[in-house]
Amino acid sequence: MLWSVYHVLCVVFLVVVDGNGWINRLRLDNNGNYHLVWFLSEDSITFQVEVATKGWVGFGISPNGGMANSDIVIGWVKDNRAEFHDYHAVGNTKPIIDKKQDWNLLRFYENGTHTMLRFRRKLDTCDDKDLPIPEQTARIIYAYHEQDPDSVDEIMYHGSRNRGTKSILLLKPQRSDDIKLPDDVLSWDILTPNATIPGDVDTMYFCSVHKVPPLDTKHHIIRTQPIIQHGNEPYVHHLILNLCTVVVDSEMDKLLNQYYPCYENSWIRQFQNCNIIVSAWAVGGQGNLFPDHVGVPLYGNAYYVLEIHYDNPSFTKGIVDNSGLRLYYTPKLRTYDAGILSVGSIWYPCVLIPPKQKNFIVAGHGDPKCYGSSIPPEGIYVLSVFLHSHLLGTHLTLRHFRNGKELKPIAEDKYYDFKYQDGTVLSKEVKILPSDHLTVECVYDSTDRVSNTLGGLGTQQEMCLAFILYYPRIAVAASLSGPSCNLALGLAGVSIVAP
Repeated sequence: MLWSVYHVLCVVFLVVVDGNGWINRLRLDNNGNYHLVWFLSEDSITFQVEVATKGWVGFGISPNGGMANSDIVIGWVKDNRAEFHDYHAVGNTKPIIDKKQDWNLLRFYENGTHTMLRFRRKLDTCDDKDLPIPEQTARIIYAYHEQDPDSVDEIMYHGSRNRGTKSILLLKPQRSDDIKLPDDVLSWDILTPNATIPGDVDTMYFCSVHKVPPLDTKHHIIRTQPIIQHGNEPYVHHLILNLCTVVVDSEMDKLLNQYYPCYENSWIRQFQNCNIIVSAWAVGGQGNLFPDHVGVPLYGNAYYVLEIHYDNPSFTKGIVDNSGLRLYYTPKLRTYDAGILSVGSIWYPCVLIPPKQKNFIVAGHGDPKCYGSSIPPEGIYVLSVFLHSHLLGTHLTLRHFRNGKELKPIAEDKYYDFKYQDGTVLSKEVKILPSDHLTVECVYDSTDRVSNTLGGLGTQQEMCLAFILYYPRIAVAASLSGPSCNLALGLAGVSIVAP
């Protein structure tokens, strides 16, 4: 879950881009054998792959991470000449070369250990054998072989080790650790204190209390960055930082430098007064760098609760973790205070997804009766959206309604991947007016389940949520809905008021 209320040798080839583009770099495999570089330019995208092989190299866009129906390029260098062709796959068999070649080779190189290919294509080629580059999560597939093929029609099988898939937001700039920040920016590391991950459950939520370093005046958080302990990447699923309100300092001080289970039962949070989200991160995310006109407020001597969701499906024992978040903050205040508004379905067990369903829909609502009176008449402006479900989620949408009519979705992920979650930064800010209705719609695929899946905190249970980063900050932190049932106190909706 992403929210709680209550309850090696690397050969690098320089890529030069103009002022309208950006450079992104990503290692696709765990061994460091396959590196990807890409950037955008108007309506096209340029890729560069650097692979530890002297044989053929494959790269593609997939609808689901598999080979079937994928859009693929395969190339190799032999005798200082390159072969490079556009293919498509109709199944888990040898790909078919396209009649229309839409991927264009720009440069190539091969040395004694590596092959480099640089190529470009339009974001949408209008070719039914190609897949458009999506604004949402893209599923990259990659493969390579140690030898060159004899012809373009005789591509040898890559084997079980020289292949893989990776989910990535191709159209979002990837954050770099070496971003230059102003000299007046300070940092605060908020780490869980030596939490031992249980080896007898697959899901655990641990919370720890932290106190802000002394500050004389209000500051603005301008960047957040995950700190995941090396080696524990498979277990840390998400991090949530919540602001505490209406607390007794002496009581909170007793809780510092310790960790506790976050929930007393399936959905009621132990730290009842620590429910205002300040920062959220999930697996695959890069953290946030806020635009120059907004910052999240930070006050001296305030208390925060760091919540970490640990995912341990293999029941590994003896894992001790010190992961957390790094906040960058400045005394130079931005124009607007930013906030996070949580919208969606309450995750209690009345939410039910039957087994053997391909496209089962659960919807949660942000009702203007919950937040409308807090929104100024001129509205609030959305900067980014974090869509979240668990293992069954396939297609998530934040829908937007005004005066009885549906507007363009604020955010949508048609290829949601539980193992890769990152916020969608909007290319243009979206205004929400006091009377607007928001709906988070989650499509689930339960065809592999043999029993009902209920809403809940566990990885095997489900959620349907959106976390909306917006400005100016209002006095409501959440607006959630859910089916009424006796097990959940008959609640049809819940709103959380921010200080």
